[in-house]
Amino acid sequence: MRDLASGKESALTQSPEREFPAMTDDGTRVAYSVQDQKQKTTPIYVVGSGGGAPRKVCDDCGLVTAWTPDASGILYTAPGSPAGFGLLEVASGQKREFLRHPRQVVSFPKLSPDQKWVTFVAAQGSDQTRLVVAPVRGGAVAGEQEWVQILARSGVADWSPNGNVLYLQSAEPDGQPCIWAVRLDPETRRPVGRPSRSSTCIRGRYRSGT
Repeated sequence: MRDLASGKESALTQSPEREFPAMTDDGTRVAYSVQDQKQKTTPIYVVGSGGGAPRKVCDDCGLVTAWTPDASGILYTAPGSPAGFGLLEVASGQKREFLRHPRQVVSFPKLSPDQKWVTFVAAQGSDQTRLVVAPVRGGAVAGEQEWVQILARSGVADWSPNGNVLYLQSAEPDGQPCIWAVRLDPETRRPVGRPSRSSTCIRGRYRSGT
């Protein structure tokens, strides 16, 4: 963790393996997955953002993607062919498959603030990648016929606090990284107008604060 005001950093974990973290929206907890090369498993742990002993919440789930907005669950990549994503209930330890497509790889899920929609990347081959939004009903993602395409490109997206804008990181054709904003209809979540690109696109990295 780094305190942006003071610049002070503190270590939350001591694992020698690769770790993939995600923080709750209120900043109090961090979930992280560990790729255990010896056991061939990917457990998930939770630790307080102020430090302390990590708690294992799943013996073998997948790579952590995001917390649910209410911090009751963790979205993670569900291994398979093609890969999908799952949802882990932190309190009970129960996990379930949230979405898997028979032909497309689905990844980078993020639930809307009201938890009624999910955005994710759907890919069928390297040249057929798109960012979509889909409704969530009965604890599952709706079928492909109800998916709404946001952009015909890949991008790691996040919701605005009111759920009416998607912000995403995406590279230009020349490889230049940019941040985009896509306004959504509050009812249908279909794009409204053209996506707007930030004026802070710079080569190699994102400018702090954008």
